Amino acid sequence: MINPGTHDDVPDPANSEDVPVLAKDDGTHMPLTDSRSPVIKKRSGPSMVWLIPLITAIIGGWLIFKTLSEQGPVFTITFETADGIEAGKTKIKYKNVEIGHVESVRFSEDFTKVHLTTTLNKEAKSFLRRGTRFWVVRPRLSLRGASGLGTLVSGAYIEIDPGPGAPQKHFVGLEEPPVITADQHGRKVILMSPKLGSIDTGSPLYYQGMLAGEVLGHELANDQKNVFIHVFIKAPYHEMVHGNTRFWNVSGVDISMGADGFQM
Repeated sequence: MINPGTHDDVPDPANSEDVPVLAKDDGTHMPLTDSRSPVIKKRSGPSMVWLIPLITAIIGGWLIFKTLSEQGPVFTITFETADGIEAGKTKIKYKNVEIGHVESVRFSEDFTKVHLTTTLNKEAKSFLRRGTRFWVVRPRLSLRGASGLGTLVSGAYIEIDPGPGAPQKHFVGLEEPPVITADQHGRKVILMSPKLGSIDTGSPLYYQGMLAGEVLGHELANDQKNVFIHVFIKAPYHEMVHGNTRFWNVSGVDISMGADGFQM
């Protein structure tokens, strides 16, 4: 049976407390919920997904900048041979302190020489000037005695003698160690003698039995009768060299035979 109800039973649409109901099979009623659409909000700013790649890029850029800023100058040295030199192992030293190393070894275009690509520490950049000299330190036996014996254990290395001049990136190495280095004070003189005798490069120069200098080299004089002997006199002995200073050869053996007999 349908109960038409009264006018008061009609729900008022304006009344916010009136809730639609749904009739169930058992005769009970269940209020209907408000089925509104979900509200979607957009996140402002960058996504967290890009944070890790950004941090990685910043760290990588800093490491590259740090490596380049700390890297020393790269230059080349030319030698006749690469005896005792190994790429990645041979060191460059100054006053027995390591300041660089050899990176690679290659032949020249005509295969007559070898070019060493080397790197110095950043603080030694000022050493690369025109007057700088390089040579390989290895065991040697000369008139000055034995030298470089320590390399029998540690291996050969390249010694540097900083010099003056304009900056330079390519050098020709010395095949023999220099007699004097830039930090030695003294004076160079030229002696003229009718014969060389037993004097050679590296021969010692004495004063009152004390080592006062060394012979740098020798050559034939312009008159082709005498010999020029280049000598370096160390400080403070160089102050005693004047116009009337005399030099003579006291080394070697001189044998002669004459009317007076045999003399040695």
